[in-house]
Amino acid sequence: MKVVLAGFMVLLLAPDAARAAVVTISAPTVRMVANGRAMVALDLTITAPDGTPAPDGVVVPLDVSLGRVLGVTPVEDGHATAWLRAGTWPGVARLTSPGNTVLGDDEIWLAHGSTVDMQLHLHGSLSEGTASMADHARDAELTGVDVLWWTDHDGGYLHPDYVFEVLDFEDGDTVAEVEHVYAGPGEVGFALDDATFVDGLWSGEVLAGIGPDGSYGWRLEGIGGEPLLPRDAEWSFSLGKTWASMLLSDIELSFWLYPRSIDRIGPGDLFLTIPFSSNMNGGSFYDDHDTLVFYWSPTDWSVLSDEHTVYVPIDAPADNWTHVTFNLSEIAAERLPRGVDQHMEAPRFRIQASLGHQASFDIDDFRLHGAYLGEELRDRQRDYLDAMPYAVEHLVGTEISAFGQATHLNAYGSSVPFLPYDTEEMLPETAVQFVHDHGGIVSYNHMFGTGSASDDLFELPLSAEEALAGLLDVGVYGVDLLEVGYRQRVFELAEFLTVWDALGAEGYWITGIGSSDLHNVVTYLESENNFVTWVASSSSHEEDLLWELKRGAAWFGDPTVFPGGDVRAQLRAVTSRATMGQVVVGATAPEYVRLDVNPVQAGWYVRWIVDGEPAGPDHAVVSDGHFRANALINPAGGKVVRFEVYEDLDEPPVLLSNPIYFVDAAGWVPPERIPDP
Repeated sequence: MKVVLAGFMVLLLAPDAARAAVVTISAPTVRMVANGRAMVALDLTITAPDGTPAPDGVVVPLDVSLGRVLGVTPVEDGHATAWLRAGTWPGVARLTSPGNTVLGDDEIWLAHGSTVDMQLHLHGSLSEGTASMADHARDAELTGVDVLWWTDHDGGYLHPDYVFEVLDFEDGDTVAEVEHVYAGPGEVGFALDDATFVDGLWSGEVLAGIGPDGSYGWRLEGIGGEPLLPRDAEWSFSLGKTWASMLLSDIELSFWLYPRSIDRIGPGDLFLTIPFSSNMNGGSFYDDHDTLVFYWSPTDWSVLSDEHTVYVPIDAPADNWTHVTFNLSEIAAERLPRGVDQHMEAPRFRIQASLGHQASFDIDDFRLHGAYLGEELRDRQRDYLDAMPYAVEHLVGTEISAFGQATHLNAYGSSVPFLPYDTEEMLPETAVQFVHDHGGIVSYNHMFGTGSASDDLFELPLSAEEALAGLLDVGVYGVDLLEVGYRQRVFELAEFLTVWDALGAEGYWITGIGSSDLHNVVTYLESENNFVTWVASSSSHEEDLLWELKRGAAWFGDPTVFPGGDVRAQLRAVTSRATMGQVVVGATAPEYVRLDVNPVQAGWYVRWIVDGEPAGPDHAVVSDGHFRANALINPAGGKVVRFEVYEDLDEPPVLLSNPIYFVDAAGWVPPERIPDP
């Protein structure tokens, strides 16, 4: 038989002519992950029974019982190459060549991959809150979490774009109007703290003609109080949530200062206090947060420095203008225990004077500037994370937070840039498409909000039914993942599950994940919301994890109840050869669905969930280790089938699988969710 391929003629061995051929297969591995994606190149040696090489140009047919043979090259010098792609059903892939004898590596085992657990929603020192990257990495190592996928707010990376370069007081006020495409309009500047204000004794006025160049400047002054209790006044910098600025961005502080000597002992004391990662926005302070205090004073306040507070003198003569400049990041790196693994929060100016004396300082051109922003800052974060001494792998995504807390989205994928808010009208659905266009995937976060007040673009849902209706109205924006695993986030876990199961029944096959959204110093053992997400993957490389998440082959739960933080879960429809996350179309006959989970403990319970409801009696676990159960499912009319594991039936589950979906008909199923044995 003669066949023309790609412009040249080859010989195709017909069955009757091939009986004498021997195909010897050499594979670089005889084990692959059954994920529908893994590939291996097979070397084929083609000979006659007497060992004579097959003629050049011959193409040998090759079949496989599981997976796909994607192509075989023509024989050249007695050899050919075949490519085998794994299917999604585990088992032995047997290679055959019709009419030929096959030797060598003719069996490839398609198995589940290694278990990888991930924290998919996590904030470190770039975001508001008390936590650092080191805090989370240390706790993840102790808990057994393999991968931390950092999702700091995108606005934090873009911070220098929308926070002022210089507050110059030229509008005659201590605040200035700012506007940014991400944060919108707002004010930045200093406001007197009412708690320290004594009417008539202290003032902070913007005055014309007092600046170093004769322009407007800001004068702080007041009269002292009790001899042993100097009277003071404090002005706090106001930026709302936008003042968090990561020290990795290399922050420089500068301003003009004129200490005015208007009495015999000088102008009193001036303090500029800058706390780091103190959770000021959350209304509570981290007890041992780091602080820098810059001071101008006749007194040497540096003797008060300790492990977490550093007093830095300002070298500026009285009755002269001095341009004061400090690099906050360099000082933190040299003198504070957390170094640059923290963010700057709202600075505060304070002046004080003792009885009978007056403090007076003029200030102008107050400036905070980060040298790195956007992608450069994210690259510095990656480098910093990779250099940390913990047995945890780090991936960096971002939380898209411009649409209000009712519509936060996490973007995963290192090839995904920050959204171009300044080039187009960006809505949640266009943001999701943007991430997809750049090779990433998206989760829809905390569907009921964060539990705090907000001036959101979209009203927060008041119930599971309202949340479901809202998500259906927008087609869940086309996201790939849905944060389901919160024990309590405005509503209980059961409400999250109600929405997720109903979306699945409506044909929205979205991978459920567990999340923490931790911003503060809270361990997995202490946190109520401590769920992680597991997958069985070829590796912990980003592209492999993205694939497993996208196709729904994931389970989620509490890592602290499993030894080393690891648990393996499987869900399989035996007749349809479908696995967790897949969609079976058109099945009519009842079939068994099998679950496997390992390890569990005696005294626990396993529960089948079908269409959002418990199905059949709960299974009591009678021994530690591996647990298996089968359920006979009638797929007619459509079914959403998953399982849950409980330590105590009176408490929320500690482990939940993604479902297998049965549908009577479907117009389109994502390729990664189609059973492909």
